[in-house]
Amino acid sequence: MLKERLLGYWKLLSWEVRRADGVVTYPFGPEPRGLLVYGANGLMSAQLGDPRRPRFAANDRALGTSDELKAAFEGYTAYFGRYEVVEDPARPAVIHYPELSLFPNYTGSKQVRYIEIEGDRLTLSTDPISYQGQPQTYVLVWEKLN
Repeated sequence: MLKERLLGYWKLLSWEVRRADGVVTYPFGPEPRGLLVYGANGLMSAQLGDPRRPRFAANDRALGTSDELKAAFEGYTAYFGRYEVVEDPARPAVIHYPELSLFPNYTGSKQVRYIEIEGDRLTLSTDPISYQGQPQTYVLVWEKLN
């Protein structure tokens, strides 16, 4: 079953944002970092970030400047909650139901990710999502951690 293949820990290899005009961007750079966890109990967690994010000048998160806070937010995303697997042979998917998200609009939402698994590689993709004011498709490639 597909759910059993998803269970465990996954390391992020790449995150592409594909625009309708064919332009591909990498929001967290060429070597993003991330961890995706699917538990047998139906809970999941995802954390993704750009390892190039600058540190705050002050070693106090409450003292970050507007620019530092903006860069910290734009260079990281995370959410956790329940998930369910849709075993559709034509288009298998996993649906995430974020209980809490760094991006507040995802909290309490339904996030559909289409699944392709080949060996220890998991590709999750989306329907078009509004990003920078344009519909874009996210494609994230993960590697299973043993």
